[in-house]
Amino acid sequence: MIAQLRFSAWKSFVDPKRSTLPFHATTLLVGPNASGKSNALDALQFLQGLAQDLTVEEVLRGRWEGGRQTWPGIRGGDAEAVWLGASEFQIDTDIHRDGALLRHEIRISTLPRVEVVAERLWRGETLLFDTNMLVAGRPWAQRDGTLLVGYEPSLPRAPHPAVRLRASRAVLVQLQSEPDMHESVLVGAQAVRDELRNLIRLDLQPHLMRSPAPVHASRMGAAGENIAAVLHGLSPRLRDDLVDWLSELCAPQIEGIHFVNVPEVREVYFQLAEGGRRVSSRSLSDGTLRFLGILVALLTAPAGTTIVIEEPDVGLHPSRVHLLAALLERLPNRHSFQVIASTHSPALLAHLSDEALANVLAFGRDPATGASVVARVGDLPAFPALRSSGQRDHLIATGWLERAL
Repeated sequence: MIAQLRFSAWKSFVDPKRSTLPFHATTLLVGPNASGKSNALDALQFLQGLAQDLTVEEVLRGRWEGGRQTWPGIRGGDAEAVWLGASEFQIDTDIHRDGALLRHEIRISTLPRVEVVAERLWRGETLLFDTNMLVAGRPWAQRDGTLLVGYEPSLPRAPHPAVRLRASRAVLVQLQSEPDMHESVLVGAQAVRDELRNLIRLDLQPHLMRSPAPVHASRMGAAGENIAAVLHGLSPRLRDDLVDWLSELCAPQIEGIHFVNVPEVREVYFQLAEGGRRVSSRSLSDGTLRFLGILVALLTAPAGTTIVIEEPDVGLHPSRVHLLAALLERLPNRHSFQVIASTHSPALLAHLSDEALANVLAFGRDPATGASVVARVGDLPAFPALRSSGQRDHLIATGWLERAL
């Protein structure tokens, strides 16, 4: 699980002390428009791009292959990835993996070149690799677009082994077994890489979810494509669970899911049974499809996955928001994965348990500097008043959190 992010000069974040984001099984991000929520989620996308072996420039600006965009880039590109007036930013990531805490730190320059200027990885108190270690009292500096990477000399191998790697990519994805490298270096780097590479950032597009899907497709895409095939392949138990959740959402009540195969093109689409009739995916509302997409993503998420969702409550009737709150809380804990979601919905926060409410991250802007700041709601002095209030949604809707922050 991703345990924490910390930013320095990343987009609207400046001070690492006020830009630390602790994550839990379910973590909601709240705050007014332009407070920094999307910038924090962009950082996860940036790290995912690095872990997929893209260059830093490609991660920020986008990548095209054969005239088709294969990576969208980060909003604002490299020009707006740094705080105004800065030329470097740093993102630190803490990850819990196999009972250990891994900390990855990476500093990126955007001028005069877009590249890595420093990177290190810790496992607990042990430094696994570092681009800024000392050799004979002198730092290993960046030279001609490359980085000199050293490994912790306390590990039981030859002292001060080093390798030269490209500064255009993260060290994480370039490390290979070397004669003097301790195996824990590669194991730690692989663990961080796997965690970041397998992030799922949902961006559900109902018009794609209405279309038939190739019957052999086994995974739903981030936009919800192939959802019909994934539903078709669910076990009876999971399909029953899904119908139970949908039945609570919809009126009239959903009684089951049926499928229509199109054999000539080997595709399948789905129908919902309600009130004695069947309604095809082509006729379902955007809100129903979005809820269904979130439901499928959470029910089929492999253990250890991190799912990122912006505005999961879009299209939901206020009387059904409690279902979303229950879904976001129960399934991650039950199936050992993680959800990070941003929201503007006071009703969604009002339906959270006390524990989940305490883990909400509140975003705002420092009036003196304009920089984004963030705090865990449970750490705010005013949290007991919010927890005990019978009008949580009213307090949140009237800006109580921003004032408390």
